Amino acid sequence: MGTDSEMLYHICGRIAYPVKPPVGTVRLVFFRSFTILFTLLTLILTYLSLVLQPWKIESVGERALEFGVWQICKFDFDDPPIIQCFTKFYQDAEEDMWFQAFRYMMLTGAIIQLVNLIAMIALTTFKSDKYKKPWPLFSYGFLIAGALSFVALVLFDIEFEFAFAEDARVLMDWTEETDIEEKLGYVYILAWPTVGLVWINSYLCYYTKCIEDNYNERGIHFKLLENRQLRKDHNTGFLENGNENNNGHL
Repeated sequence: MGTDSEMLYHICGRIAYPVKPPVGTVRLVFFRSFTILFTLLTLILTYLSLVLQPWKIESVGERALEFGVWQICKFDFDDPPIIQCFTKFYQDAEEDMWFQAFRYMMLTGAIIQLVNLIAMIALTTFKSDKYKKPWPLFSYGFLIAGALSFVALVLFDIEFEFAFAEDARVLMDWTEETDIEEKLGYVYILAWPTVGLVWINSYLCYYTKCIEDNYNERGIHFKLLENRQLRKDHNTGFLENGNENNNGHL
């Protein structure tokens, strides 16, 4: 039992304090660059989940409705095939407060990620290494962005029926008696691991902050040693000059 507790304590300690000195310049540059590239990848996946569809598919035979974040598309695969997309079903719906909350939480999370990425690139590129970057702020930003997306996906899963979109089903000539096949779209499936990547991004920022802290402490340590050595050399030189002057007088 004690061994398990010690192991858990050790794991928690490694998560909270993941970096041990010394930290070299190569390691610092690598993790800064890796964190920025990982942020870019996560942001791309987040924005793809916003602009692509379907999140949900309803179909009867060769006819289907695809639900996206911003529009509903009608697919009729008869000869000739007909594809039409509409935004009015979202704009005119009276009972779609959950959906408005869903998509604006997703959008807010994406905006937070974008702001973080721009700030990361700007501060890393144009600000001197002697200034600490606000990695904790970036970490909290990704934590909030991931939480917003997570709540949005749970809300989508709860309200999966899209009850407010009955007018779209009428457009397809479907009635309450129609046997409609419902299934999740690939974009919805993609959105879940993307939330995980956003939270990983949050920890990456924290990890990079720890690396930067150790690197700065290393720089301060070497600076102190350098100053100490300079003072020592100066004092040694002063004593040697004093001895030479004394010998000259003698």
